[in-house]
Amino acid sequence: MSQGHREWPPLNEQMDVIRRGVAEIISEEELERKIEFSLREKRPLKVKEGFDPTAPDIHIGHTVSLRKMRQFQDLGHVVVFLIGDFTGMIGDPSGRSETRKRLSQEEVERNAKTYEEQIFKILLPDKTIIDFNSRWLRPMTLEDVAGLAARSTVARMLERDDFSARFNENRPISILEFLYPSCRATTRWPLRPISNWAGRTRSSTCWSGGISSAHMGRIRRLSSPFHFLWGWTARRR
Repeated sequence: MSQGHREWPPLNEQMDVIRRGVAEIISEEELERKIEFSLREKRPLKVKEGFDPTAPDIHIGHTVSLRKMRQFQDLGHVVVFLIGDFTGMIGDPSGRSETRKRLSQEEVERNAKTYEEQIFKILLPDKTIIDFNSRWLRPMTLEDVAGLAARSTVARMLERDDFSARFNENRPISILEFLYPSCRATTRWPLRPISNWAGRTRSSTCWSGGISSAHMGRIRRLSSPFHFLWGWTARRR
């Protein structure tokens, strides 16, 4: 138990808070077991959330999952906030009808700096660990990338709604986009979070990452998607 924390709420109270506002918990039974272990061992859970810094500002859609992370912190747990500075240069294909424009390293690093400053408008600094996925992705060799790619199949990738729609409409899908879920899967290695939280269509990325982690001999983590916020024009923001 973290110093200065008087007492963690019991399992049922924690689950009531965690369920609030989420579309689904995969799987709820596993999360309950993790919380029971946390209470028994008096150790906080480590919950991951992260964004690729493809724009200079965290927008209102980001705050949906950030507020859920704050709820975890209020329950006594620790948040690992992962800045996807390396995957940001690839571009998340989730929910996209076309390939994202690639950003330069300078653009991504400039955006990442503002993320570090903005997240603490919601998250508690003393219960937040900030990390960057370039820490383990940038040193990878071509041999490492080949090993990563060997654990995924095109058929598996095309099970994703976004990729299958583009394939059926003869829209281009780059090999780089296929690598994105596998790159995200490597997050589980150095951080070892118990849970990932994402927007509804990004759940396909979490799912792909979980599959890749399982193929690599890693324990599959929990995930929970949220519904997207919609703008005045009924377009996803």
